[in-house]
Amino acid sequence: GKLPHFLDEAKKQQEASGQPTLSVFVLCDLPNRDCAAKASAGELAVEADGEARYRTEFVDPIAEQFAARPDQPIVAIIEPDSLANMTTNMHEPKCAASAAAYRNSVVYAIKRLALPNVSVYLDAAHAGWLGWDGNRVKMAQVFKRVLEQAGGVDMIRGFATNVSNYTHLYNRDGAALALTNPCPNELTYVKLLAETLSMYGMPGKG
Repeated sequence: GKLPHFLDEAKKQQEASGQPTLSVFVLCDLPNRDCAAKASAGELAVEADGEARYRTEFVDPIAEQFAARPDQPIVAIIEPDSLANMTTNMHEPKCAASAAAYRNSVVYAIKRLALPNVSVYLDAAHAGWLGWDGNRVKMAQVFKRVLEQAGGVDMIRGFATNVSNYTHLYNRDGAALALTNPCPNELTYVKLLAETLSMYGMPGKG
């Protein structure tokens, strides 16, 4: 119910200023959401028709609102704490049971939201989770498969990090990640992730 209001407010600002007003939305409602963290479990369950409900009750209404405003620039960040779980947490029974639903649902969201006025970004966790070389490679492989199913790498503009949970950008606060992590901060992670993505056929993504 609030989505049309937010978009209408952005349109008013755009009309008043004569400049495009970018609206940023984070989609976070997968069935079995955040499968490895009990505290953030969502409203939809895979075993209770969660995939179908995600499509018809969540993604479709959002896509319709975005499409109804073709002159408004919009960013859609798709599903924090989702695909990253497929790289490190498949030993968790709930994550193993959620993998197909995650992949199918993210593919559906990409297809529906890849509109001319919408820039789609996929969540790519953060340095403290996927900084290690092996994790970044697994993440790139997951992204590659999802984007192939969605219609190709050009369906999205890029990847978003530090959306749900986060690490520091520069280490300026004196904090440090695990010594074994080759990404001591978020900017290093973003740089190395971009290199890994390029190796797997996803170059030049912001």
